[in-house]
Amino acid sequence: MARLLFEQGHKAGLATVYRVLTQLQHAGLLKQAHFESGKAVYELDDGMHHDHLVCTTCGRVQEFHDDAIEQRQRLIAVEHGFGPARVP
Repeated sequence: MARLLFEQGHKAGLATVYRVLTQLQHAGLLKQAHFESGKAVYELDDGMHHDHLVCTTCGRVQEFHDDAIEQRQRLIAVEHGFGPARVP
């Protein structure tokens, strides 16, 4: 993000970018997802649950939603005594 701002002629330090991201997260507008690769991604918090695919080679993150997977997770939770549950 800081690089994009710089390329557009705006002056913003990396610390400023992360401070604003943190403020947006605290305001409930963004949420942060952490992945095993150590990569963190900020995304809009629209209140909808979704999952992520993470490339183990390049680290690219792709979000997706699949009703069949959500239903299966709920069934497994119930089978193991965790239900009825809303999968986060």
